[in-house]
Amino acid sequence: MCVARCGGGGRAMRAAQGGAALAAAGRAAARDDALRLQPARPSDAARYTCGVTAPGGATAAGDIDIQVRNPPKISPFMFSSELTEGSAVQVLCGVSSGDKPMYFSWLKDGHPIPTDLQIEEKSLNEFSLLMFSDLTARHSGDYTCSVSNHASTANYTATLSVKVAPSWITEPLDVAVLLGAPFILECAAKGYPTPVMTWFRRLGSDLEAMDHWEATGAGWGENAGFSYVSGGAEHQVAGSVARARLAARAAVRSQQGAYRCTADNGVGALLLKHVNVTVHEPAHFAGAHGSLRNVSAVRGAATALVCDARGDAPLAVRWTHRARALDLDSFRWTISETRSGEGLRSVLNIRAVEREDAGEYRCQAHNRFGKSELIIFLYVEEPPEAPRSVLLGGTSSRWIRVRWRARPEATVQYSALCTSLNTLPTPDDTTLAINLTLETGDDDTPDSQGYRSLSSKLEGLRPAAAYSLRLIASNHVGQSPHSEPLLFTTLEEAPNGTPQNIHVKPVNTEELHVSWSAPAQHTWNGELLGYVVSWRELSRMEEDSAEWEGADEGAGLRAGSAVSVGWSSSEIALVGLREFARYALTMRAYNAAGAGPHSPVVYATTADGVPETAPSDVTCVSEGARSLRVRWAPPRAAHNVLSGYDVLYAPIHNAPICQPHSLLVHNPERIERRSERSAIGTDASVCAAWRGAGAEQALRVAGAAAREAALALRAAAVYSLRVRARAPRGPGPASPPLHCATTDDVPGAVETLRAVATSHDTVRVAWLPPAEHTAHLTHYTLHIRELARAGGEWSQRVEVQQDYKFQTFSDTLKKIGEQNYAIQQSIEFLSAKYDNVLKKMESLHKENEGCKSRITLLENKIELMERSALASTIEIRNVPKMRFENKQALCELLKHVGLALNQPIEDNDICDIYRIKSKFKEDTPIIARLNTTSIKESIIRSVKSFNKQNRDMKLSSKHLQIDGPPRPIFVCEALTAKARRLFHLAKEFAKTNNYNRCWISYGKIFLRKIDGLPSIKIDSEEDLNRLK
Repeated sequence: MCVARCGGGGRAMRAAQGGAALAAAGRAAARDDALRLQPARPSDAARYTCGVTAPGGATAAGDIDIQVRNPPKISPFMFSSELTEGSAVQVLCGVSSGDKPMYFSWLKDGHPIPTDLQIEEKSLNEFSLLMFSDLTARHSGDYTCSVSNHASTANYTATLSVKVAPSWITEPLDVAVLLGAPFILECAAKGYPTPVMTWFRRLGSDLEAMDHWEATGAGWGENAGFSYVSGGAEHQVAGSVARARLAARAAVRSQQGAYRCTADNGVGALLLKHVNVTVHEPAHFAGAHGSLRNVSAVRGAATALVCDARGDAPLAVRWTHRARALDLDSFRWTISETRSGEGLRSVLNIRAVEREDAGEYRCQAHNRFGKSELIIFLYVEEPPEAPRSVLLGGTSSRWIRVRWRARPEATVQYSALCTSLNTLPTPDDTTLAINLTLETGDDDTPDSQGYRSLSSKLEGLRPAAAYSLRLIASNHVGQSPHSEPLLFTTLEEAPNGTPQNIHVKPVNTEELHVSWSAPAQHTWNGELLGYVVSWRELSRMEEDSAEWEGADEGAGLRAGSAVSVGWSSSEIALVGLREFARYALTMRAYNAAGAGPHSPVVYATTADGVPETAPSDVTCVSEGARSLRVRWAPPRAAHNVLSGYDVLYAPIHNAPICQPHSLLVHNPERIERRSERSAIGTDASVCAAWRGAGAEQALRVAGAAAREAALALRAAAVYSLRVRARAPRGPGPASPPLHCATTDDVPGAVETLRAVATSHDTVRVAWLPPAEHTAHLTHYTLHIRELARAGGEWSQRVEVQQDYKFQTFSDTLKKIGEQNYAIQQSIEFLSAKYDNVLKKMESLHKENEGCKSRITLLENKIELMERSALASTIEIRNVPKMRFENKQALCELLKHVGLALNQPIEDNDICDIYRIKSKFKEDTPIIARLNTTSIKESIIRSVKSFNKQNRDMKLSSKHLQIDGPPRPIFVCEALTAKARRLFHLAKEFAKTNNYNRCWISYGKIFLRKIDGLPSIKIDSEEDLNRLK
């Protein structure tokens, strides 16, 4: 289309043959100010005139020459799609129309074709030929044929695609990487079409699985730590480039193996390459705790520090403690190593952890790829130290405040063992375990050694009780040793028990006897000082009550109290009371803190009394040979109700005691009379002798109105008579003795008549008086008859002379009776005093036995306390005394003992050590109190084992590095004095009675007769006596 414009609004005119004007429509049209040739044709080439007519009619015209030229038109061309490298191809660029001359040129990818591509170009008239003799990948691209003439330039582009087999741009290589380090597997290939890049991983390592590969792709390696990147096409001169990459952020063992990268675009053979990924594991440590660990161990127990090293072989591990290599020759350390496919496990075993084992341990592992270090901090845990400096901070009757010093530890709990030291058993005589609650003190600042003052209040104690207090500290590991015992006694408190078994009985009209037993000892709350007996008189109308009430002074009734001193007192007499009055009594025990509660009220009544005077006007009269009648008058001023009288009588003159009589008869015409006393050279007429008063008998006469009584007695006897009045409560005093005699009766027959011829005309006749004295004899009549002749009978009177006066004898007897009465009263008084003395002696005896029992129990308690205090103590004997000896020197000596026994002893194992002082001996035993009983037992066992293994060189001063000749050293348990003596007796007993063994364990003594039999525990000498 050709458009020409002229201004002014005139009409354009075509100059043509004939000057014809152009039409307003059509292919060539002139309308308004425009000339349009659509389309322009060569025939349209001419001169055209544009004329413009003004409104006034004036005209103007101009000419324009239009030439119509024909641009080139290229015929389409194209390259074959099956072209490959090495083949030859030509492409012809032809022009189907256009003005000549025409000019051809070729471009590749918009640029002139490089000469090194060796492409030959030939142009001929309307054609241009581009020839490729040997196609390569570089020839691929967009080829443009450009044709130009005077009219225009025409371009046509065709794409030459040379199919190129893949070839490596980045060939994959073997990779060796450290474990945990990042690595990349990358391959890149070029070719046309763009190669497809794929990574494969071999499955398995056995022969059967050698060709089993797992293809990778997007998301394939995420779980294994891979990121997969498949690069897109990257066009280069030589073709398209494809890339594939496997990237690992941190190499792991599972990523080790064979990999294959392939490039495939369908041209030629598959391009592939095998590579190996090797993950080298440098020395490092397994576990989620990193390179630092904390390990806790209990002191004295075995522990193991585990070091799990990982890495490629050869892998080695080395241990250090506090930057120093371990002494592997020590029996306390052992290292065990276990190798596996994963690495090496090294275990450091510590046989018995001690405080010096704490600290930093380093496990250093290394191989050719690296080294690593594991730091283990070992914390040695142990039961806390025993509380020290235990003191009493305050005391009351039922609580104490205890103070001690200890290092502050948040996890430590304190408790107290409070053992009662009562000498007599009580219901709560046990050892109390009390958890302590710490009090906040005014000054709890630790001292230079880290100890601070702690205090706590212990409650629930008994008043006036002796205790042994030991403190214990405990944590999650265990308990500390007991502290040194603190002995204390709580303050007294008024008794809370009452006297028991209270009994009251009347003694007489003015006295009550009160007896009781002591309260239960656990209610004393102190040492009882005595008892208070309170009493009050009751009115006749007052009823008994269980509660104690004060006396009603307005009623004129009496009240009072009495004190019995001493806890062992058990009776008291209340005197000065009213006769036949009722009293209420109660008792309280008291100690230094006060009096206890009242006991239940006890009631008693005094006696209504006995007659206080004897009957008066006592007389007697004989009423025959065998009877006396006694008369009396009632006692004067008697206020008692009499129930009768007692007549007391006793013979005081049984009868004359006449000796045997004899008569010499010479012949019938003359008889010589003689009277003799056997073995007594006195006159035969004295035939009466004093025998004293006989047993007194009583005749009870009922009735207060009785005034006389008849006594049936023996004849011709003298009696002592007394009369006493009787009341319901008993008899009163008797009247003075009165002597009365019965009259004579007919004598009885003589006894034991004997006749003995003394010569041819003499016969001695002897006889005894009558057995029963019924009269005072005046004479005997001897009847004699001769048997040979009749009438030979005769008799002879033998006189009995009484040469004393009865009246004098009676007065004497009366005086003697009065004296006897006074003597009797004195004897009764002394007898009562003697009974009181016996009761006091019996009470003192009981008190003495109680004291002995208490002393024995107290000695046993003290012995148990001493044994407990020596539970962790040893005794070292026969050690020469050093020149400059002190505690430090003794500690070093004890350490040498441990070294000799292969039983290390540290300073903190020793609580105290000293040598027993003596004026007479220098090499006294050394006493060492250790921290725990287990250390003591270990030393004792080690000594026995050492001496058993070295019979020729037992433990001696040489092992302790003491100068001088060797002296045997003896190490044994420390014993109390009582246990030492008992052990000596037990050894002597074992020797004497063929016992196989005698030994001590934890302060206790044992015997064994034969090995295999049970052991026998010896607690006292009585146990040895029972075994005899």
